Amino acid sequence: MIYRHNEVIPEEGYHEKTDGFYRVENETSIVFGRLYVLNKDYALYRDEKDTYEYPVDGWRWFDSEDEAYSFFGIEKNTI
Repeated sequence: MIYRHNEVIPEEGYHEKTDGFYRVENETSIVFGRLYVLNKDYALYRDEKDTYEYPVDGWRWFDSEDEAYSFFGIEKNTI
């Protein structure tokens, strides 16, 4: 499953921001959805992040990548 996001004109500092939806895949890696996560059974949108009961199919909202890695207990790959 591939998760993608599109933004026509990224705001300044966009690529440095790491808040978004995170989920563990294969017990050793984390996937990330910055603006939204789409699936045939559900859709999660950043603007509605406070309305969901987490986890949603393993997805949770975090304010930073470091927070997500810490929560899931996975070591961040720095390669």
